Amino acid sequence: MTPVQHYSVQVTSATHSVRQATGWFLRHPDSLAADEHQHLQILTADCPALAALRAHVRAFAQMVVHLTGDGLEQWMKRVQADDLPELHSFVTRLRPDFDAARAGLTLPHSALRPRSPEARRPHDQGSEQ
Repeated sequence: MTPVQHYSVQVTSATHSVRQATGWFLRHPDSLAADEHQHLQILTADCPALAALRAHVRAFAQMVVHLTGDGLEQWMKRVQADDLPELHSFVTRLRPDFDAARAGLTLPHSALRPRSPEARRPHDQGSEQ
């Protein structure tokens, strides 16, 4: 059984919740307020594991946004090289569906990407009675 790691997030003089820190990691860097960006910088500077996690999350987000799924295998290898058991678990579960995941991160009509409002409308609106 592996020990459970607990992290206390202390940034400057205030303690922030895991939920707040998660939001900083998952939001696009341009959408962070100046103080949030500063908190994230301090947090990742103090913890190499969180810095690595941040880099992996951002790299995966870039694949989703820019449809660069051809980099998925290299991303998975970089994740496995770091001591991040939670991401290792994600990679392990992703491996059996690798081809589908790569296609979803590459093809323009992936379910991962938001569809336009026009694409959400029924195609055959004339059949309504």
